[in-house]
Parts: sequence; structure tokens; C-alpha cells
Amino acid sequence: MNLYFTSKRKPLDMPDYRAYVVSVGCIAEGPDCSGPIDPNHFTLSSQGGSDSECGGLCRYTHHVDGPQSFHKLGFVKFCAVHHIKWPECRARLLEGFYETLGMAHEPLPTAEKKKRARGSSLQPLTKTCNSF
Repeated sequence: MNLYFTSKRKPLDMPDYRAYVVSVGCIAEGPDCSGPIDPNHFTLSSQGGSDSECGGLCRYTHHVDGPQSFHKLGFVKFCAVHHIKWPECRARLLEGFYETLGMAHEPLPTAEKKKRARGSSLQPLTKTCNSF
């Protein structure tokens, strides 16, 4: 019996979205990008994440192998080092995906709106996602 979680939620499987994310390119963009693009899940499925939580990262520099890669730094430090606002980047990726399907999609709340609502003193990062 699982004492910590009362229900199990299966993550949303979106193979078409993963393919779209790969086609867009590396969200950490830079002259040092190398290797194929992998759909990196920014929230693990074991933590309730789904394919809608993934963004493309180049395999050898930003995803797995590089000294400043996602798997070396972790989510928070990776986003800070590469100046990525993940909520806004995710919203742009989802909006672009739904546009390719010819569907309207309500934009997700941005980190800036959440920051204002909380009254946070954190300064916004400079880049939301690469230009696609």
C-alpha cells in the first residue's frame, strides 16, 4: 500500500508533440549546440509530468553530456545558467504545436503573471525560448 499518494495519475503521452518539439530545435540555443535534438522532460513522469512538459535540447551540449547540461545542473540551475523562462517557453511550444494542428489553444499563464500575483521580488530572466 502506498502511504504517500492517494491516487496514481498516468502522464499524458503525446508522441506528435514530442516530434514537434524535436523539429523546433534546442531551446537553450547557442553556437555550441551539438548532436541531435532530444525531447527533454522538464518534469519527470514520476512527479506528475507529461509530454506537455518537454522541450528540445541538443544531446551533446545541453541535454546529457555537456558541463552545463540539464542532467548535470538540474532544472533550476540549468534554466538560470541558460536564461530560460520555462513556463513561457512551454506556453510558446504548446501554442506552436496547436497552431500546426489548426487548433486554437488558450495560452498558459506566464511566470510574469504569477510573479506579480505573488508580489515576488525576483528579477525576470532575459530569454524565454529560442525564436521559432
